[in-house]
Amino acid sequence: MVAGLARVVAARDRFVELARDLGPDAPTLCAGWVVRDLVAHLLVLQRDPLAWPGVGVPALAGLTERRMAAQVASGFDAALDTLAARSPRFPVMPDDLPGGPMLHHLGEYVVHTEDMARPNHVPGTAADADLADALWARAQRVAAYFGRTRRRGLVLVRTDVAASAAVLLGPETTVVSGAPLELLVWAYRGPAVAGVGVTDAAAIPSP
Repeated sequence: MVAGLARVVAARDRFVELARDLGPDAPTLCAGWVVRDLVAHLLVLQRDPLAWPGVGVPALAGLTERRMAAQVASGFDAALDTLAARSPRFPVMPDDLPGGPMLHHLGEYVVHTEDMARPNHVPGTAADADLADALWARAQRVAAYFGRTRRRGLVLVRTDVAASAAVLLGPETTVVSGAPLELLVWAYRGPAVAGVGVTDAAAIPSP
């Protein structure tokens, strides 16, 4: 848990640093959201259970938006100070149990850092070997979740080391290759903003 928590704290701190550098009104990859909205989003995930249902249920999105606005009502810098001072855990994410690697938490901070960095053409996440391994594990889970309704096989190929993973099975297979960070961004945001290669294959390739 210590290693997982340390990675999450570092990712949270990088998010806060970049958000502060860019300012509240800088654009992001999240449609309709600026940096201020990403900060509010993370704050409600941390401490506002009443806002959680609207994250995934469109009918309740208005409530979530109002509660997000309340999180930054005291000012952008104050909101960032609060985010930096709190535990980085998100209780709404029960798949990361105490003692686990906290991959869901890690992915949340990392992908939202990239949401800020890429449209503003500034450096985002620098992934050493340890972080790359964690992002590789998280990318597989995210890709499997978002691809589950497509009825296609999906193989992720990690290009920084010789590794591949069949995350979904199907009669036709899409192969997506890239570094772990790029695969994570692809899983969340698609190929337009991720440095990946996407090809179709009749069979699953060998690692």
